[in-house]
Amino acid sequence: DQYIQKKPQLLRHKNGEFVIVDGTRTLQLVYNLYYWFTNVAALSTIVTTFLEKEVDFWAAYVLCTACLFVSIVVLIVFAERIVKVEPQGNNLPLAIKVGLCAARSGWKLDHAKQSYQTGATVPWSDTFVDELKRGLMACRVIVSYLIFYLCVNQMFNNLVSQAGQMNLHGVPNDMIQAFSGVACILLGPGIQSLYSFLARRRIAFGPIARIAVAFFFCGGAMAYAAGVQKLIYNTPPCYDRPRACPAADDDDGGRVPNDISVWVQVPVYFVLAVAEILGFVTASEYAYSKAPRDMKTIVQALAQLTAGVGSGLGMALSP
Repeated sequence: DQYIQKKPQLLRHKNGEFVIVDGTRTLQLVYNLYYWFTNVAALSTIVTTFLEKEVDFWAAYVLCTACLFVSIVVLIVFAERIVKVEPQGNNLPLAIKVGLCAARSGWKLDHAKQSYQTGATVPWSDTFVDELKRGLMACRVIVSYLIFYLCVNQMFNNLVSQAGQMNLHGVPNDMIQAFSGVACILLGPGIQSLYSFLARRRIAFGPIARIAVAFFFCGGAMAYAAGVQKLIYNTPPCYDRPRACPAADDDDGGRVPNDISVWVQVPVYFVLAVAEILGFVTASEYAYSKAPRDMKTIVQALAQLTAGVGSGLGMALSP
């Protein structure tokens, strides 16, 4: 909503060169920057983990609270420059009525249009039905992300457990996931440059293609993680029973992991980072650009619901 340009504009630089400002590519850049800064903020997990370990939990919470206050100050300072969109009402009840009407007419949305009705009046216009169709198309793509969220969320549960079975070299096993943020920060500008490279050469790389490539990288990351687990089970001292055999007992009364370095796991986070940048950023961009103005909130809410269901499935599959 902060970016109000919708159509391409022709601009002239000071050197006399003419350029076209494309709203679609600018929106793509905005979402990439948003995700890049999100991962910069995610690096705070490194600091908070050590604060909790070396000081106490209160120090980690104080740091997070201070960051929130900084965000509030920024919003207050720039309040005059922020585009404020007035609420337009809730279209969800009307969309449900259109869906029910379409269900009674052979599950075809076009049959719910006013122009299709004979001797009856409906409280919606043909334009609203067309916009609902566009919104449902965006929702169909977003719902496919259920498995994608399930795989990416492995870095917060199963990959953490897997790291606990490996030689950590003094690093907390729940901090290894910070490499995902590091990878996104390093790879994000490169992927944005790739988009520009392809656009200058008029090579199509649309949202559906980017989503497909994201799913490919996500599957590759899960395959690599499975290979790492196989390596763990082939490594002494406990093989397929990490930390659970008598040979894992050490002189300090603790239990040692299998003798394989946790750094073997790091490539998983870099491959997942590529999938995240291509997948999550494109999903947000697609949901915003394809959804009608009056249904953007509904589509974004569905995206968050898909993320929540994916997280729930991840918890169910955790050991």
